[in-house]
Amino acid sequence: MGNDYEDRNFEAILPSQMKIFWQKVAEGSINRELFQAFLNNVSAFTIPRGIYYNFSESQKKAAQIMGCDFIGINLVINALQWKGIAIRLTENDLDQYSAIPVSEEILNKIAQRKWRGKRAILWWAPPERYGFNLRKMLEIFGADNRYQPAFNRDLWWLDEDFAEEVIPEGWHLTLVEIPPETKSHTLSEQINLKQEYENLCKPVELVFLSFINLIVNREYLFTFFYSRTDAELLSNYTVSIGKFENDGISISKTSSTLSTQDTPIGLLFSRKLESKISDAESDKNESEP
Repeated sequence: MGNDYEDRNFEAILPSQMKIFWQKVAEGSINRELFQAFLNNVSAFTIPRGIYYNFSESQKKAAQIMGCDFIGINLVINALQWKGIAIRLTENDLDQYSAIPVSEEILNKIAQRKWRGKRAILWWAPPERYGFNLRKMLEIFGADNRYQPAFNRDLWWLDEDFAEEVIPEGWHLTLVEIPPETKSHTLSEQINLKQEYENLCKPVELVFLSFINLIVNREYLFTFFYSRTDAELLSNYTVSIGKFENDGISISKTSSTLSTQDTPIGLLFSRKLESKISDAESDKNESEP
């Protein structure tokens, strides 16, 4: 029965096909868009047996609309396989993640930078049973900046509660550029700028997205600013993520009252993808240029 299930949900990529593909990439005869389309539809060629999960129609449409800003199931599984982590999904998992809980209309607006006027990435996180928290990611990626992606060596956060928080599974939609109106304000003032359909990003979400995006798109996120997250510490400090450059991603403590040096700090928002889009968001997007 297990073989029947795999036959329905997996397809194989032959070594000869991969050889021809990589030759074309090396020659420069396959452009970035085609390369990303291939990765979006063929993942996990490093997984034993060369298998990948078939896309649902909803996922195909999202990948087509979002392009490089869609990091779906196959891309995430492939990226983790590079680090020796094997993710396997059950038939129930595939049913659960089949539909992208954002309409095509909204995805098109996001792709056109009409959601808060900034870039956003639609991405998938593995089932929570795999326990992806910051501690586990440190075990996987380490803090050796010779091998990116990696953490910064300043690991003060290891004993904090938020280091144990598991990344929420399923689909996420996250701004990766801070709206300028959220900078140079206290935390409470920034939070007041959220819409009813938005969440603050968790530290584990931003770290996971940063690492996966670097593997998939060879692109550093959050290099010129810090982003506040939903984690709060004692002594009037909050947790911020940023400065992901050659030294690795930095997790910092930031006072809720900004100083002159802190002015780049702002908020990134993530969509509540478990619920349907609200009329408020739809109206807001319609009014934006």
